[in-house]
Amino acid sequence: MSETPSRYTPAPFLCGVFLLVAGGLVYALDRPAGSVAFLPPTVVHDSGLLGELAGSLPSFLHAMAFSLMTAALLAPTLRMRATACGAWLALNWVFEIAQASAFRQTVGIGMPGTFDPQDMLAALLGSTCAFLVMQLLAARGEFRI
Repeated sequence: MSETPSRYTPAPFLCGVFLLVAGGLVYALDRPAGSVAFLPPTVVHDSGLLGELAGSLPSFLHAMAFSLMTAALLAPTLRMRATACGAWLALNWVFEIAQASAFRQTVGIGMPGTFDPQDMLAALLGSTCAFLVMQLLAARGEFRI
């Protein structure tokens, strides 16, 4: 049985874009100057506004945003939604594990940053939330871009 949406909606993709912007704002407003490789130090301010939440929030937002955006561009099926979420979860976990010093010592390469198991949990929650949002939209016949 195929899932045929009854209405067109760009909601999943646009929600993903919004979440990416929100993640960028977390980096710009709540990280120490010079700690974000893709932003000039002059736009990064350590406001402390989000406290401990700021540490793993980008991992949550990244996994959710890219899961929504990717699934929105694929066939509107349960399998594609699950695949998009699983792929982004796996990718986030690979990059997080690559930050572990044990990984760098064993393999000889790695990613800059610090391994944090809370980031892995945040990515799991983000991709799970994306899947749930997409399932709700599909049940309403609104999942298609």
